[in-house]
Amino acid sequence: GIGPTKFKVALIQEGLGNLRDAFYYTREALEAAVSGGAFEGKKCYADHPSAFEEQDRPERSVRDIIGHFENVHIEESDDGSAKLVADLIMFPTRAFEWARTLVSQAIQFSKKYPDRELVGLSINASGDAEPVGIDEFLKGENLPESAKAKIIKAKEMGIEQVRVVSRITEAVSTDLVTEPGRSEEHTSELQSR
Repeated sequence: GIGPTKFKVALIQEGLGNLRDAFYYTREALEAAVSGGAFEGKKCYADHPSAFEEQDRPERSVRDIIGHFENVHIEESDDGSAKLVADLIMFPTRAFEWARTLVSQAIQFSKKYPDRELVGLSINASGDAEPVGIDEFLKGENLPESAKAKIIKAKEMGIEQVRVVSRITEAVSTDLVTEPGRSEEHTSELQSR
């Protein structure tokens, strides 16, 4: 009677993340994250920490943990781009009913408004990245079609470089947030399991 506690989620998709940071996540970075276990068993928190919280309590509060990730793997999108997918296992008690309800409502919202997100996921991770000029990067042969539009938008906004992520080495968490980094393209893909 408590509803679903396991949700299939896309943690990150091959392509450009938020425009402020201009990280481009490559297929190789996603594959390395799987083989290196960067996200397996990692926590899911409600919200990213604020700058004050990162200074005051970088380990985070236990009250903010809403679940963890299992079964992290790569799936192909319709256009051939890769996405890092996992099961979000949420706590089954009444105290976390608000979080499960929010995720369930986000699923319904995305069905009604497929171009928007109610909430989504945002990674808190580190890895290896190298700056590349945006014009040079757009000439690359292996760019998925779904990624090109956002890169062109970034260029039109005056962004001159993307930071190409070749490897995700360590994930601290992936957090439930109001505005995920890729929210412009609706990529969180929450589903009940």
